[in-house]
Amino acid sequence: MAAVDDSGRWAATSEYFTGGFRPVLLDLKNDRRLYSGKTGDSIQTIHKVVSVHGAPMILASTEKNVIYVPALPESAPTEPLINPALSPDGKSVVGLTDNGKRIERRASDEHGEVLAGTERPADDHNNWGAKVTFSADGKTVYDRVGKNTVVLRRASDLRPLRTINATDPPVTDPDAEGLEFSYARIGDSLVTVSGTVLQQWDWETGRQSARKDLSRLITGVSAKSTLSITRYPKPGHLAVVVWGDPKVRIVDTTTWRQVKTIRTGSHTAAIQFDPAGEYFVLNRRGGNIELWQSSPLRKRLGPIFTSDVNRRLFVPWFLRDGRFLLASHTSVNFYDVGKGRSEDAYTFGVPDDAPTGYSYLGASADGRTILFRDDGGLNTEYRTIQLDAALWSRQLCRVTGYREFTTTERESLGIAIPGAPLCQG
Repeated sequence: MAAVDDSGRWAATSEYFTGGFRPVLLDLKNDRRLYSGKTGDSIQTIHKVVSVHGAPMILASTEKNVIYVPALPESAPTEPLINPALSPDGKSVVGLTDNGKRIERRASDEHGEVLAGTERPADDHNNWGAKVTFSADGKTVYDRVGKNTVVLRRASDLRPLRTINATDPPVTDPDAEGLEFSYARIGDSLVTVSGTVLQQWDWETGRQSARKDLSRLITGVSAKSTLSITRYPKPGHLAVVVWGDPKVRIVDTTTWRQVKTIRTGSHTAAIQFDPAGEYFVLNRRGGNIELWQSSPLRKRLGPIFTSDVNRRLFVPWFLRDGRFLLASHTSVNFYDVGKGRSEDAYTFGVPDDAPTGYSYLGASADGRTILFRDDGGLNTEYRTIQLDAALWSRQLCRVTGYREFTTTERESLGIAIPGAPLCQG
């Protein structure tokens, strides 16, 4: 508690968040919180709470000035987003609300301001795996509104642009979590896979431009096969993974011929290529990760054990600068794939009264913003965090009042910290 007014009703304190520091006013009589908005790092000291024209204000000082900080009622809590996805720039999150009847895009900071929203068609989305994702350039949102229907939306205002209605996917198992349906953008097309039926859709018009049955294209594919597709780093090409098949098949979508195979073993569940095509990551059935070099073909790293009994979610992601990010358990690691080792890591602590570990839902294109949630269950609210050690240091120093750590405190951190002063008051 930084200050209390003369009446004892109003108290001022401060809180720390992803964007910096802000003062908070507490109405002790009515049990209310008021905040000052995003003040950033300019305010250094809170002195007292005063009344200006009958309204409480916080008297504070910056490096050069003494200022009055007005406060506003704290906004009502918003409903957590279902199946949230992080934008490539890390600045916003898109997801569903109202049991899937509405889609919203919100700021990714702690305020979560609603930037855009609209109603959407929704039946029992829990039965077929509704999800929303951003395109790689962040300009489009893919919104799966039905078991075989994807709406392409403009990310800025979530206005629907085109609707893709693919063929009905088969029900492979009455007890399965969802239906066999997936999609990916390949060049100027959206490619959908329903069972073994692959369809290509023109990005601008939404019209079907090709339809192929993978059971006729790839030997061994049948109605019971589990498939996944992804972009291959060559224009007009895609990669097809067939569970149980030791080879990943590369298909040219202009000729619809199989042009290459990559032998990865029969336990491959999915594959992801780096933008230059020099490396790829394998997601093995069971959740473990391996990093491979494309030519000559050889494993550079792994297996990296990401699976556990709690089925926590993890994020494997090639970054624009060529590094590889893996967020799993309680850490985020940045790998130099060529050298086959981690060159940077952020490790998160877990409160004593909370389940161990986190589930990770997404990462920005530069890897500096992470979308995650505590392992409390599917309804646990998501959070974002900026991987910015300098920001963390500033916030920590504010909390400690810019004093130095004692020897006992240094030893309790569990990691070595520099001997030089950490905080410059």
